[in-house]
Amino acid sequence: MTIEDFWNQAFLSALARLPVEEAKRIADEAVEAGITHWQQHIHDWSDPGVTLWKDQEVSEVPYSSID
Repeated sequence: MTIEDFWNQAFLSALARLPVEEAKRIADEAVEAGITHWQQHIHDWSDPGVTLWKDQEVSEVPYSSID
């Protein structure tokens, strides 16, 4: 989801219950909160480039992991 898509969703959600200017403010706050959250947790997730053990080539299994 892009920042634009996120803002549009937040704006439309707020617009259903608030006047336009307040809905814009709420959408801006939601985007800021989302960005701040993901920046704080940027290193909490695994690297998407890591190969799962079960998907490794037999020749690439490290010697230390063989029992």
